[in-house]
Amino acid sequence: MSQLNLNHSRVDIPINGLKERISFEFHARRKVYSGVEHEFKKLVAEGTDIYGNTGRSHKGQWVDMTEQTLHRGGVAEYFKEIFYTPDGVITAVSKAHALLKLTELYKDVEFDDDDPRTARFIAKMFPYITVNLVQHGPAGLLVSRSELDELPNLRRVAVFSSR
Repeated sequence: MSQLNLNHSRVDIPINGLKERISFEFHARRKVYSGVEHEFKKLVAEGTDIYGNTGRSHKGQWVDMTEQTLHRGGVAEYFKEIFYTPDGVITAVSKAHALLKLTELYKDVEFDDDDPRTARFIAKMFPYITVNLVQHGPAGLLVSRSELDELPNLRRVAVFSSR
């Protein structure tokens, strides 16, 4: 993982293909959950550094759209940096690569994700990091009890929203 040379920063490559355009339009409609700004403000006041680690493409249009969403949601200022996923790289691998960089900078790192596959992958790769599988609504069966037993650093977190 450490030998991968991935660029998580913005690149000026256009969106291409119908599938990517549809995905872009879907993601452009997403909003920041209410209450997140308040929680980020508390975390930063306590000395926590917040980084974004997204599966969204590092293409310019994706980066611009993501940053606009964060600005509209009032949370953009709380991020020290956002790591985007380079084209052709599996999201979990991109996130693990960025996380490895952060573990070199910080003693205590915690990781949140809403994709159970990515959360499992990260929990296995980084057994010393707490991995929070964020589930929107009641915590379901996306991760089995046996998986939680096998991965003691993986925990389910339910988030309820009134959106």
